[in-house]
Amino acid sequence: MSWLDRQRYLKGAGLLAPVRVNELDQLAMIWDKHAHWERGFAYARAWAGLHGHLAVPAAEKPTATASAPGWAASGTTRS
Repeated sequence: MSWLDRQRYLKGAGLLAPVRVNELDQLAMIWDKHAHWERGFAYARAWAGLHGHLAVPAAEKPTATASAPGWAASGTTRS
């Protein structure tokens, strides 16, 4: 289990001190380990909506509105 996964576990079990939760929140902690997948899926949906397909060019730069090329190749999103 990674250190971050342990912090997620402790918070979920109510064992992580509120001050620690706050410190991690200040660092933009992603508490839901599925959030990355959901964000990638949202990018895929937006891209497909704009272009009608998911054939994202490898050199495509990510934007806040539509594309994130990393998810197309690796199944992950930018953090």
